[in-house]
Amino acid sequence: MIEWIAIFGAGALSSFVGSLLGLGGGFILVPILSLQLGFDMKTSIFLSLLNIFWLSIIKMFQFSDLIQSHRSLVRRLGIFSALGAGISAWIGSRASDESLNLIFGSILILVSIYFILDRRPHIQSPIPEAHPLWFGRMMFLFSGGLGGLLGIGGGILNVPTLHRAFRFDMNLATKLNFPFLFISGGIALLVLFQERREEIIMISPIIILALLLGTSMGSMMSSKVKFSSQSLKVIFSSLLFVLGAIKIYK
Repeated sequence: MIEWIAIFGAGALSSFVGSLLGLGGGFILVPILSLQLGFDMKTSIFLSLLNIFWLSIIKMFQFSDLIQSHRSLVRRLGIFSALGAGISAWIGSRASDESLNLIFGSILILVSIYFILDRRPHIQSPIPEAHPLWFGRMMFLFSGGLGGLLGIGGGILNVPTLHRAFRFDMNLATKLNFPFLFISGGIALLVLFQERREEIIMISPIIILALLLGTSMGSMMSSKVKFSSQSLKVIFSSLLFVLGAIKIYK
């Protein structure tokens, strides 16, 4: 019973923060599952992807009008997220837990440093410019790869790319990231289930149910909280740096 409550709480916390920042919450959930609750890294990644996939479905309904208005951009970049997620999930199923831990922590710290050092003035444009499309494709390919490999959804790169390369307001960038989380998370889950079917079917359905219920609760709680674009950037970078350092240290 205590384990189920802990899983519920972890799902709620990660989806609450992930909903606010548009990240899916995997960067919080994976360390909690692997460092605090004793799951091995690969099982933590699978559960995190499940959390991200479910959260993205909830948020896509909530932000359906925004996503629909930018459906062309979502289609053009989404295929690269799917490709990156599929390839990296296959690689990650064969990687060691130690290497996944090191990559996980390093990526979080690097993205955090980028936001800490970014002092350019905020630019808001409701319509993205065309010139960064190829750069965006490569970034979404890489972010999909991070999601499939580490179970963090790829938002740590998608949100900065949408914010700076495509000039979306930070709040809009966090909302617009959820269809990409849906695409990369779904593809990664399919690949991982194919590669690790025996281990995955041994996961207790009650654990999965507790996680999804916690995810739903965290999503509902986040809808009551509002932050400015600059506040989101500060929270984003601070959380990534701390969690990245903890993951490398452990």
